Amino acid sequence: MKVNLLPKEELEKKPLGKFLRWVLSYGRYIIISVELVVFLVFFSRFIYDRQLSDLNDAIEQKQAIVASAQEFETKIRDIQYKITQIKSLEENRFMYLDIIDTLKTITPKEVVLTNIEINETGLTIQGEAVTNEGFAYFLNVIKQDKLFEKITLEQLEKRPEDNVIEFTAAVSFPPTQKPQALVTPAVQPDTPVEESGI
Repeated sequence: MKVNLLPKEELEKKPLGKFLRWVLSYGRYIIISVELVVFLVFFSRFIYDRQLSDLNDAIEQKQAIVASAQEFETKIRDIQYKITQIKSLEENRFMYLDIIDTLKTITPKEVVLTNIEINETGLTIQGEAVTNEGFAYFLNVIKQDKLFEKITLEQLEKRPEDNVIEFTAAVSFPPTQKPQALVTPAVQPDTPVEESGI
């Protein structure tokens, strides 16, 4: 036989009784709701981790595609540049042939041209001269030729071992003789240009 010394009415009025009543009524629903939220957050973490992994994989694939496209674009631009160069050379090929033919004609035997570079404003000539007379004649005929406007010596040296004159000269075109396109072809003769113009 149990004796309840604390009447029920008095227990409900006390703070402990009110708390117990709240826990047994509304509190359990709140606790269940909190546990449900915690479970959902824990479960959603796996879902978001999976989505993040898929997103990273997709980003890596797209980065690979972009890198491949950039490489392809670079090749296309290189091809377009070469096509432009070829078109420019085709448009000015007769002028370049005239320049080479003229140089072959006016170059004396005492002068050997080792390199010719043609650009949009003129040409740069590198060569060697065996005698001072032949070198002076070469400079003089270039000045008088209507294909060229003026000549400027950029480098002039004489080798002490054989007295050969090494020179680099810049020759400019007259305004009406300049190539139509801005190209810089380099002409390096396989054999020295030695045809006499005297």
